[in-house]
Amino acid sequence: MRSTLIALIVVVALAVALCALSQAQVRNVTEEMDILRVQAAELARTGDNMGAMECLTSFASRWQSATPLLEMLTSHDDLHEVAAQLVDAQVCLENGDLDDCFRALAQLGEALRHIQDMEALTLSNLY
Repeated sequence: MRSTLIALIVVVALAVALCALSQAQVRNVTEEMDILRVQAAELARTGDNMGAMECLTSFASRWQSATPLLEMLTSHDDLHEVAAQLVDAQVCLENGDLDDCFRALAQLGEALRHIQDMEALTLSNLY
């Protein structure tokens, strides 16, 4: 009985640690991506479209490398939404359509926040 209780406590502790680490990983990646998104928007507002495109390219590269891990930790549809908004922002920026680019960047930010909210350790997510 005692060994069963100890095993149960160890398994629960490992599960909680794994959840905390996965949440931290998701939050770190999404925060890093949001910083790049904001930098791209600021550069585009100042007229530096090349700098903004470099930020979006860095975003795309980092997102592509992080996606395999994120697919194990969060919804595939949410990850696809981020990728779609990123491509939309890049296309709009290449075409010089800044209004649509800013819209796509705002939607990209919302998709990143949605991933953070869905993976946050809150009571509403546990229920």
